[in-house]
Amino acid sequence: TPLAKPTARASSNSDAADERAEHAARAQLAAGRVQDAKETLASALVAFPRNRRLRALYSLSSAAESSASGNLQLALSQLEAALSVDAELAEAQQLLQLVHQGSSIHAGLAAVFAAVGGEPEASQAGPEGSP
Repeated sequence: TPLAKPTARASSNSDAADERAEHAARAQLAAGRVQDAKETLASALVAFPRNRRLRALYSLSSAAESSASGNLQLALSQLEAALSVDAELAEAQQLLQLVHQGSSIHAGLAAVFAAVGGEPEASQAGPEGSP
């Protein structure tokens, strides 16, 4: 049918657009630019309100913002909200583990999002000078 192709193309374009927004937000979080990430995700959620990954990343960004302002209880609630939306969001799982170990969410962002762009996570790298 003539409508099948445009529908498939539109779906492909929207998949690419939400993936671009997700990648941009992850890069912003890796750089510690939490407010920029929240704005990117908020804009993307207007276009893709049912995207669970974007919604979970928005909650994670909110958690980082709350942590940076010293509101650990709210930050924990927001991390748990991220995991309730997307239980497989590894970054939220890792940040929650860091918090339970005594780190702040904001401080853990760079380590958790180090894999953005294919870079190895800091926790996987060997000691300096090791082969």
